[in-house]
Amino acid sequence: IFHDGGIFFGFGPAVSASMLFAVAILSIVSCFQRIGPVFGIALIAAAAAALLPAAFPGEPMNAALWTPLFRVHLSLGLITYGLLATAIIQAVLMQLQDSRFRRSPDPVPQRGILSNLPSILSMEKVLFYILWTGFATLTALLITGFFVTQEAYGVWLHFDHKTFLTWASWLCCAVLLAGHRLLGWRGSTALKWCWILCAVYLVAYLGYTFLIEVFID
Repeated sequence: IFHDGGIFFGFGPAVSASMLFAVAILSIVSCFQRIGPVFGIALIAAAAAALLPAAFPGEPMNAALWTPLFRVHLSLGLITYGLLATAIIQAVLMQLQDSRFRRSPDPVPQRGILSNLPSILSMEKVLFYILWTGFATLTALLITGFFVTQEAYGVWLHFDHKTFLTWASWLCCAVLLAGHRLLGWRGSTALKWCWILCAVYLVAYLGYTFLIEVFID
């Protein structure tokens, strides 16, 4: 991010930093809960992500905009991406578990990656811990966003695609958590909302930035 020629940020640094946070988060979770191969998958993904800034170094940023408040806001956004990355890994493995349990005559495999996973109930418990934490960081991100916007533009709300999609992802997360707590959403219903949440938030910055850097610039 910080070079002799100034500050650069974009798709590559964002993905790399997000996966760093994902590994740190899973390191903490693994101290309290068995997560099986989830941590190993995250390490492999983080190793690949560490190479991305070489291919996608990002765009130069105005150093005057890189204020302490903006750094806090950016860190919250990257932590949220890291949490969603862990949620995606967790959800994919849960989807595989659920499909095998429903369709296979041998729902508990003796070999392979699924054989090392905790029970699907334990996996679901960890997933919702991650989602609750993600909801907290996403809420803090939106709150700091008001102050960052005021600092940069002189208004409290600068309406653009990032603002709209971030609020939409916050709403999706709120609906998912409320549905789980109040209506008992589990299994395929919870996973469906999890995919919607992840897709919306990924497009909010990473997807848009990737398109700008690769196809437009």
